[in-house]
Amino acid sequence: MNYKTNWQETKQHFDAWWKGENADGPLMRINVRRDKPLHELVNISDVSDASECYLNVERKANQTKNYYAAFEPIADSYPNFDLNIGAGSLALYLGCEPKFTPETVWYLPCIEEYGDIVLDKQNKWYKKHIEMLKQQVKLIEGTDIMGAVPDIIENIDILSAMRDPQETCFDLYDQPDAVKKAIRQINDAYIPCYDDMYNILKGDDGYVAWNCFSVMGKGKTAKVQCDMCAMLSKEHFDEFVLDGLRQQTAQLDNAIYHLDGEECFQHLPSLLSIEGIKAIQWTPGDGSEQGGSEHWFPLYDKIREAGKSLWIEIPQRELIEPQIDNIIKRYGSKGIYFVLPELDRELLSIC
Repeated sequence: MNYKTNWQETKQHFDAWWKGENADGPLMRINVRRDKPLHELVNISDVSDASECYLNVERKANQTKNYYAAFEPIADSYPNFDLNIGAGSLALYLGCEPKFTPETVWYLPCIEEYGDIVLDKQNKWYKKHIEMLKQQVKLIEGTDIMGAVPDIIENIDILSAMRDPQETCFDLYDQPDAVKKAIRQINDAYIPCYDDMYNILKGDDGYVAWNCFSVMGKGKTAKVQCDMCAMLSKEHFDEFVLDGLRQQTAQLDNAIYHLDGEECFQHLPSLLSIEGIKAIQWTPGDGSEQGGSEHWFPLYDKIREAGKSLWIEIPQRELIEPQIDNIIKRYGSKGIYFVLPELDRELLSIC
């Protein structure tokens, strides 16, 4: 099933964006509603067990095929199939158990007292996820859908899931050495897991999609984050988190940082100092101006001045044209990636 044309051009555009060199126009993700479905849609039954929303690979594959039968990925959008067991499944591989709901997966804390955190590849959830990814590859064989590396997450965010966020905050003061050791061991487990998944999902040319934020790249490509940094002082972030991010991104070919909420602004200078972070994805908090607004230009200025590329979501259709124009006038197209909402074909003229 062919859902996407100009694959080579799309890959070249991403290569240029990661380097901040896309001078011939910004990277753009646009999914357009087709006049009629590309093929007959598959009936997807309701589930009585919420775990089926995450663990039934065939069901997830049919959802993906139905979506791209109804929506055409154009410009730099590409068809991809994500297969998460929640966001942060590294916590499962290291000892947590999941609580499934239709909306999300929660990880039940599993650290009561600190000890060694060691990845066991015989862990039932790790084995399950690897088996799912292998099944995923078989189900999309013969299509141009890309399998996307799951959002397994890393660093202190995984520790807070395993330990509990409040307890982790107390531990920064009460048991700082134990926290640092735990974070090192969590990060030591990340790359072996990532490598296994990358090797299953990468194309013959080495390109792979990442689950979040519609990014792809040649070589090891991932989103990195620290949502817990919203609760950390700059001193604690630099002491406990920064080195781990440096080491992690040094082992990746393309890394985009997920900056979530204004409480995290104080950490931007530290993040911009990390050579391995090539792009910043900014998520405004609830009630804030949305991405693309001139309100965020001071933030965008700092990111571009540091030589990092920008990922900018413009969620409101009526603002697409004026906000794109304003951003291009200010920054040009180099290092700019616009992520747009789903559009009807007659609205394409605003892009």
